[in-house]
Amino acid sequence: MDYRKINSHIILSLIVFLVGVIISMIGRRVMLEKGFDTGTANLTFVIILGICVIGYLVILATLAHSIFP
Repeated sequence: MDYRKINSHIILSLIVFLVGVIISMIGRRVMLEKGFDTGTANLTFVIILGICVIGYLVILATLAHSIFP
């Protein structure tokens, strides 16, 4: 991936964000089906989304230093 091109970086970030939101929505739906209130379900949504973003950044930093020195 060419990091000098803004379009490819924005597209990749949007794809990762959408996948994270979908995973978070599934987690929120599971919490609501288990009988938790909406506040707890929304907090679960935010936490899962944060974990997805942090995981993506860790993978990106690892690949950037190991594959592209």
